[in-house]
Amino acid sequence: SALNEEDDGVNTNQVEKAKRTLHLLDDISNVVCTVIDAAELCRSTHATPQWRNGASDAFGILSEYIGSLNADDRLYRSLRRFVFNDEDKDSTTAHGSSEIIAQLSPEYQRMATAMRKEFERDGIHLQYTQREEARELNNVIVGLESLFSNNITEKTKYYNVGEELAVEVEKVIPRHVLGQLVRRDDLSSDGSMTLSSDNLLSNTLLAHSPSPQLRKEVYLESN
Repeated sequence: SALNEEDDGVNTNQVEKAKRTLHLLDDISNVVCTVIDAAELCRSTHATPQWRNGASDAFGILSEYIGSLNADDRLYRSLRRFVFNDEDKDSTTAHGSSEIIAQLSPEYQRMATAMRKEFERDGIHLQYTQREEARELNNVIVGLESLFSNNITEKTKYYNVGEELAVEVEKVIPRHVLGQLVRRDDLSSDGSMTLSSDNLLSNTLLAHSPSPQLRKEVYLESN
């Protein structure tokens, strides 16, 4: 592959090889992040639980895949070989002292340093068993993050609004429709009404109610 092509020993080509290596690694990152960012947005904001759950599963799979890329010794050594020229040195002491790095623009230097730090943050410089342990711990963290996010999105909160605001609600959503959304007894002898933090209900009232008092109440109770 392009990342593994042999160094031909021509100094004039070393800088271009370094730039090409950086761009190839950046392209891998961009493609994967384009997909996982969409999954992250969907699992956090979609109104339908099935979509959120599916996106959360996809996010977990992609996170594990990104972890495997960050732990890929071939990618890391390509960066060290073609950019830092310190493949055979101690990774904890050798950083950007090569002539190749010195010939790159400040922007490329920052890009290279950031890439290397990201690899080493995930334990690429550790022994294989330690690296795998770090990857497993990262997968556990991602799972806990997803669980925390789901607990926030899935939990439904119920609250009451007085007669005046109940009238405003009915201007947007008839009571018989509201009963399907809230799925509990919303009728009261004093004219008050029970609402919930359900995304569909909250978004409908926030988008279509002409009452600023109702919109404020819904926003505060749903967040």
